[in-house]
Amino acid sequence: MTRERFAEVSGLREGQVRGQIERGHLPVFSIGRLSLVNVALLTWRELELAPCPVMTKDAFAKASGLRERQVKVQIERGNLPGKTIGRLSLVDVSELVQRCISQANNVVVL
Repeated sequence: MTRERFAEVSGLREGQVRGQIERGHLPVFSIGRLSLVNVALLTWRELELAPCPVMTKDAFAKASGLRERQVKVQIERGNLPGKTIGRLSLVDVSELVQRCISQANNVVVL
């Protein structure tokens, strides 16, 4: 989720979100050049709920705060996992959650 969207949803100011990221209190997930708040890592383990395994690009864009064009480009570049079901091109949310968790597990905090 973008910092802006996270701020909107959480009620924090963007500056507060940025500060929490800089201090290492909010996890970040990189998609290409974009750095997003790793909401999956914040909630996945605590909730132990399976998210919807796939989402349309426009639904994912709304949920994450990205523009639909950014989602499409990041899928094309392989930075976001995509899945084709019939004629539909979708975001593979379950794969993305696994990437978010594994990326966070590989980060060394000093």
